Amino acid sequence: MNLRLDTLQMQIEDWECNQQLLKAHQLDLEQPFYKDQTLWETAGYFRVLNSTGRLTIRKTIDEEKPRRREVAAWWFKTIYIPLITGLIGLIGALTGLIAVMRHGR
Repeated sequence: MNLRLDTLQMQIEDWECNQQLLKAHQLDLEQPFYKDQTLWETAGYFRVLNSTGRLTIRKTIDEEKPRRREVAAWWFKTIYIPLITGLIGLIGALTGLIAVMRHGR
């Protein structure tokens, strides 16, 4: 019975480890923790991150998310808002020009 619980616990740890590694991969983060043996432990057939490894990867992910938000905010403030504002101004000017031309007839 204990063997089944231990195996289940190892599978859960492996799944959690894979989820964190997947998040790091999706964020295109450098992953030096693959080579650092102090961050890993072997649990039966599984090689999982130990508590230090999980903390390291969590910190890396948490540092990257605000940086990406800042980059997105910069693009929005610097490119999108002025572009939209310019297009709205151009539409307004064209509308005014058409109104003046029709009124002149």
